[in-house]
Amino acid sequence: MTLFTKLTTRVKGAIYEKKAANFISTQGLSVIEQNWHVKGGELDLIAKQGNKLIFIEVKYRKSKQYGNAASTVTPSKQQKIKRAAILYMQSIGLNSQLTSYRFDIISFDGDNSAPNWIQNAF
Repeated sequence: MTLFTKLTTRVKGAIYEKKAANFISTQGLSVIEQNWHVKGGELDLIAKQGNKLIFIEVKYRKSKQYGNAASTVTPSKQQKIKRAAILYMQSIGLNSQLTSYRFDIISFDGDNSAPNWIQNAF
């Protein structure tokens, strides 16, 4: 992978994360974090709906030729997201056993596609 390809992938990722953030804002959620990083993981979007935290993985695929974008969130990726979410909650002083939260996926399959929002995805 060339530097140009990596840059293009990051730029596309940022564009679709912004689209996802705008979309969930229209659905009544409040975005509280974007691209939250911790060693070994990243959370694309963290939103709030009432008292519930929502951790959202954003995925984009140019086409469905090799499957849809949501299918790329493998069990291994889900575990990384879950670990990062627990670390996030600890970092802001919340107990993951007492806090209401869920994991969603917002995927885009192709340029100019509408967001596919999968709530409680895993």
